[in-house]
Amino acid sequence: MKIISWNINKKPNEKYVYDLIKENSIDVIFLIEANTFSTETFKNNDKANEYKIIDKLCKNENFLCIAKNIITIENVTVHKRFETYRIIINENLCLVTVVHLESKNNGETKALVDHGTTICNIKEDIKGMKEKYNIDKSFILGDFNCNPFETEMVAYNCFNSTLFKDIIEEQSITKHEDIAYERLYNPIITILNENTKNYGSIYRSDQVSIIWHSFDQVLFDINMMKLYETGEFIKTIGSVSLINKCKPNTSISDHLPLLIKFS
Repeated sequence: MKIISWNINKKPNEKYVYDLIKENSIDVIFLIEANTFSTETFKNNDKANEYKIIDKLCKNENFLCIAKNIITIENVTVHKRFETYRIIINENLCLVTVVHLESKNNGETKALVDHGTTICNIKEDIKGMKEKYNIDKSFILGDFNCNPFETEMVAYNCFNSTLFKDIIEEQSITKHEDIAYERLYNPIITILNENTKNYGSIYRSDQVSIIWHSFDQVLFDINMMKLYETGEFIKTIGSVSLINKCKPNTSISDHLPLLIKFS
């Protein structure tokens, strides 16, 4: 199965989204900042009837999920900053949570506090949905608005992620003052690659740095980790490049799509 998350930056990218999922044989795509995306325009594409817009518990224009008709997927949580779905992946019942954490444009300190609150809500939601539906496999993907080694990604009381499967297989739980925290696997080092020019998903230039960032990521629990095969940032759709002068082509989006493949 192939799943994509893409922050389309409030652009009406209906044709690009359609071409992207057809070209890459995508089973499910999660769109972030999809406020201006027209589902009716999307449906006007040839053979778009092979796909369905997933109904949600309530309205949330920040996120949109499109899936092949044959895919079993159901929305179970709607939140301003995340949504959770039940989905069958290669005969496994799983939970997927798509996220859009707060921007750091208003300052690092405020963002860290906001991220911490949102992350607690995400973790509580996943825990509750796992118990409610008796599911033991889950993953989180989307726009985290922070890099893989930042505090909210690695701190034990936040996402508690590590970049190496061996560490999780050796110790999937960390403890602090007798409280257990689940470790999550972040496969970003299997995605970033100089040879294939997978430098990151978003580009930021300021007085301090001119650099690619990896805000778009995926995190797996120990059971879901075993189903992960590969990941990459998509840089072209048909003959159209999503890169312009070594940066994301902002006329389309300031983010690149993240493709995850499961075995």
